[in-house]
Amino acid sequence: MTFDAGAGGTLSVGNGTHLKVPANAFVDAAGAPVTGDVTLSYTEMQDVASILISGIPLNLGEGKDMQVMESAVMFDLSAAQGDEELQLGAGKSIETVISSNQGDPAYNLYRLDEGKRSWDYLDNIAPEENPDLLQANQNMEDASASAEALDVSKCVVFNYLEFIDVEKVPRDKLFNYYTYDDYPNINTMKRLISTKINGYGARFVDGYNWEFIKIGGKTYPIPMVLWELEKPLPEGAFKVRNTSMISKRLKGDRYLFQLRNYVIPKRKPGKPYKSGKWVVLYSFIAKPRMPLAELYANPIREWSVAYDSLLQEVEDQKAIAAIQNQVVRSFAINELGIYNYDVIKDEERIFVNAEPVMNGESIKDGTDFYAIMKGRNAVVRYSSYSLNKFVLYPGQSMYLFRLTEGNKILQMKGDPISGLDLKALAAEESPELTIEFEESDFVVESAGDVSKFIDQVTGKAQAVTAMLEE
Repeated sequence: MTFDAGAGGTLSVGNGTHLKVPANAFVDAAGAPVTGDVTLSYTEMQDVASILISGIPLNLGEGKDMQVMESAVMFDLSAAQGDEELQLGAGKSIETVISSNQGDPAYNLYRLDEGKRSWDYLDNIAPEENPDLLQANQNMEDASASAEALDVSKCVVFNYLEFIDVEKVPRDKLFNYYTYDDYPNINTMKRLISTKINGYGARFVDGYNWEFIKIGGKTYPIPMVLWELEKPLPEGAFKVRNTSMISKRLKGDRYLFQLRNYVIPKRKPGKPYKSGKWVVLYSFIAKPRMPLAELYANPIREWSVAYDSLLQEVEDQKAIAAIQNQVVRSFAINELGIYNYDVIKDEERIFVNAEPVMNGESIKDGTDFYAIMKGRNAVVRYSSYSLNKFVLYPGQSMYLFRLTEGNKILQMKGDPISGLDLKALAAEESPELTIEFEESDFVVESAGDVSKFIDQVTGKAQAVTAMLEE
């Protein structure tokens, strides 16, 4: 992320991680405040593959004092202006919200001392639910509920005969069957309209109304709109005929409708005529859903642009939720560098002098060896000479390998550790273990290759959250 040093900025990662940098936060090597554009680099490591690629050890101490750490999330934070590396100025800190799928409160925060290549304990930060995940799930529920609410069976159409000009080109395909001369009577037309509306799952209400409303910036007559009822109407409302209907807009897009008739009382003999009055038959609240033309242009259950939009919103929020981590841990850091949320596994251990061999010959030179703790988010790094303090854990399977020239994998042959009698081995005064290696066909050319390799040897899907360069 590049931003103006004088203004600060916020970096957001799609999985729920956020970093907020204050204004005027950075200084150069001489301690002078930095102005202008600054690039903040954030690399997140949340799985064995990305930790492995980073080359950062996941252990404290060496030999018999070595303790294996299991990472919840590791990240590297740096800042630069051009080619010059920057640091945080005195009194400046970056507010961080770091996401992870490991919610155990036992994880502690460490910072890597890059000179000593060892971890310094900082604090224990309690995990909290990831608000981005909660929001995505809430948005998904809301969109799903709204999509379910878009049910045509809850909708009505009012009498729109007065808006159809049968003497000219018909506005509704229902009337394409008729010329002016053979135009059916009004009751037949209402029956046909009702049948058509029922075919879409809605209901027909014989109420006349000449008012207009706006939907999406366009004006429509109330009868030429599909209306969604707030509450179901009694069956009697669908049986009344030739009723007048008045409407009143309420708050938002809700409208109050009243079906009514003008009733003239019967005149009694010898008595003067009495004036009639409007009698309200049914009152109900509804909101406009769409123009009828839009309903008629779409098949059932996919009748609405709004409906399709809500379904897409559900899928979008599912996608957002899928990449969100479960928890976040929040803290302020006043130094850039590599940080790690780790828990130290205090387990029974057996130390042996491991002898790596291949084709009957000892492997003493070359790159470091890596031990992957199967089923755990941990990688232990051994140099060739430090294998004389190789650690075995009863009941814990592991995989040992190294990278050769050309980035080929030199891997442990079979699973010799799982068949060992560890108790008998531990009873020996100087236990030794010969581990045979063989070349695999796997060539590592990218971070994605490492992820595939880890998946292959652990049998558990791993995802590299940030593509790291070797």
